[in-house]
Amino acid sequence: MANNKNFWANQAVEPKRQYKFIVEIGGGNGANKGLSSFYATKVTRPGVKIGETSHKFLNHTFYYPGVVEFDPVSISFVDPGGDNDVTHALYLRLKDMGWQVPTNPNRLRERTVTKDSSVAAFSKIKIKTLASTSGREHPQKNTVIQETWTLNNAWPTDIKWGELDYSGDGMLSLDVTFRYDWAENALGDVISAST
Repeated sequence: MANNKNFWANQAVEPKRQYKFIVEIGGGNGANKGLSSFYATKVTRPGVKIGETSHKFLNHTFYYPGVVEFDPVSISFVDPGGDNDVTHALYLRLKDMGWQVPTNPNRLRERTVTKDSSVAAFSKIKIKTLASTSGREHPQKNTVIQETWTLNNAWPTDIKWGELDYSGDGMLSLDVTFRYDWAENALGDVISAST
């Protein structure tokens, strides 16, 4: 157990910060490769629900933990357009999942959305919390990762391509909700400055 004496008075203490994160999404075919971590602007970390079951005995109720279920994760993206168009990349991923434009009824039987194709279109999703580092601790200018959440068998359940509005001048934002089977948490890693 860490020594918590004078924790906040220690100048070396640097808690995790909300704005220090990157999101990595693999998958995609051909020109539709991974979505760059630069475009993710907001992400919810995995949450867990633990079910419960009760047993009644005379005048008492006793509770027991049940099934563990992970909550969906939402990721917001900004769309830079051009060669890095996130809207089009997500649309192509939807097609990679097996969805087809219903213009030819004979071809609709060829391919449908499956878990296998959906997971392959997005691969593993990693949410990495970056550490705040000083030059004395890490003079080699590497990026230190405090923790990584890996979403296993992730696929989107909701894609919102944003809202256009003449009264605003902000960047176009997209929101995607992902369902996954389970998440893993790992501490520590380094992204080399030379890569």
